[in-house]
Amino acid sequence: MFVQFWVRDNGPGIPPAERDRIFEKFTRLRGKNKTGGLGVGLAFCRLAIHAHGGEIWVDSEEGKGTTFWLTLPVAQRQSTGKLKRHTGRLTYKPDKDQPPTP
Repeated sequence: MFVQFWVRDNGPGIPPAERDRIFEKFTRLRGKNKTGGLGVGLAFCRLAIHAHGGEIWVDSEEGKGTTFWLTLPVAQRQSTGKLKRHTGRLTYKPDKDQPPTP
């Protein structure tokens, strides 16, 4: 089972010729806006997502914006412990037979 996320903007879009390479290290798109950066953000995202068994891809239309999609596998529960929300914090109460986590 996978969970899917997306992030969408309404920017200038990504030209079709650039879409295949935007996930490569040190790749920056040439555009009108001169923004800072090293061109490693999307490469890192792809590396991290693939390391967790997921996928990342892009849909874009020039002049209308870009959508980045990613999927990640849902972890299988290893415990029947309970998640409990109180005072704005999420805490985990392990089962009595489960050893404490350091």
